[in-house]
Amino acid sequence: MAGSVNFPDILGELTQGARAQFGVVDAAASLRPRTPRVGKPFEIIVLLQNTLAAPVDVTVSLRLPEQDAKKQRGQFIAHSSRVMVGMKAAEVGYLSLSAMTLPTTIPGDLYKFAVEIQTRPQAKERRIRTSESGAITTELLPERSRDEFAALKSLAYTVKKPLGRSAIEAPLPLFGSGISPMNAAARAGWNSLWTLTGTPDPRPMMYVYGDDLLLETFPRGRRLHSYVPLLKATYEHFRAAGFDLYEPEAEIITKLMVLLLEYAAPVENGHGYANAGRYAVVPMLVNNPMELNPAPELPRWVLEMLRSIDAKAENARDPISLLTGALYPALAYDAARFAFALAERETGENLGSDVEQEHYASELARALGQDPQSVTLDFNRVYLPLVLGGLFVNEQMPIAREAPGELVSSILRILNQRSPTLSDEAQPLAEMTRSVINRMEHKYGFRSGA
Repeated sequence: MAGSVNFPDILGELTQGARAQFGVVDAAASLRPRTPRVGKPFEIIVLLQNTLAAPVDVTVSLRLPEQDAKKQRGQFIAHSSRVMVGMKAAEVGYLSLSAMTLPTTIPGDLYKFAVEIQTRPQAKERRIRTSESGAITTELLPERSRDEFAALKSLAYTVKKPLGRSAIEAPLPLFGSGISPMNAAARAGWNSLWTLTGTPDPRPMMYVYGDDLLLETFPRGRRLHSYVPLLKATYEHFRAAGFDLYEPEAEIITKLMVLLLEYAAPVENGHGYANAGRYAVVPMLVNNPMELNPAPELPRWVLEMLRSIDAKAENARDPISLLTGALYPALAYDAARFAFALAERETGENLGSDVEQEHYASELARALGQDPQSVTLDFNRVYLPLVLGGLFVNEQMPIAREAPGELVSSILRILNQRSPTLSDEAQPLAEMTRSVINRMEHKYGFRSGA
């Protein structure tokens, strides 16, 4: 993938640019509250920022004073003095290390604490952050992190590294007894502020995992690899959602889904960019995705695939297992949105607003994900838009040596078979489907025989 990039400097925004560097991880430390009191709990906050597009294991060891001003030992107590964190690629977060002093501890302003930090990258180093990354906006943060971010920004941070030590050393002023409130929202241990999968902007994930999609995932989405397992999955998911498909119905829906997989890399799969439209993902990846403006709206299956690769790198090389399982609803959502647009274009019918179609596709995806709160699938929800849309792409997606009209003819026979059991509400859709098939008979010169 071409181009270089500087990811948001989230730690620098919190510390006003200050940082200590431990290999591939930026760090800073602070006390909360700023004025710990004798006999009261306090937190040591350790900010950590992964500068790599790869996971990093981080070990943080806390060193508190061994004795107080009267040489009393064991007056400073840490709940945990050594913590290991597996940081994801590009992740930013903080460790909250709980500590306290005994009521007998002597106050003073000469105490110090230290946090030793060791880092071990889990993959080939590719830096995506430097200290010149610049300020960020809260829109880049997950919504759940914004309040924490504001609270962390109010703290005073230390980045001083003692000579010859892989540590940050900071003052620990201890005041006399009094009120020393803890942060009610504090969570001991690791607290993630920002990850590739947590931000609403897909461009960081595209930058880090774009090559995985290009080299591993998209080639395995071609019909040669994907059609048969997706056909089987289509039967199973629809049956579980309460609608048993006939074989031709499953085939036409599967063709629609496989076409979208091939549209991700349209030229490589014999499709044009014009036909693929926004489902063409390769053009967004071959240069620097971080330079795309505005942020692109990725197909849902691609977005979920990126998240799955972040969770487990091997997923990039086995997309079919995910697409036939956990990611099948996402692919069905994309197929429904695409099929609505096709059906409107080809029939001239108004099939609802964009908001209505999005809601419809989301309900379909939830049903196929076996969500017990979702709607039950019926003829209308299956034929519009999936079967109807599949009819329009049938000719583009020949499987083996089938004749163009065979599958269309079979759909008409099944439609006639279903008709006696259809409700009055479903009859207009049945007639629309018949009309589409009749037009195909004239266009391609075949007779359905029904």
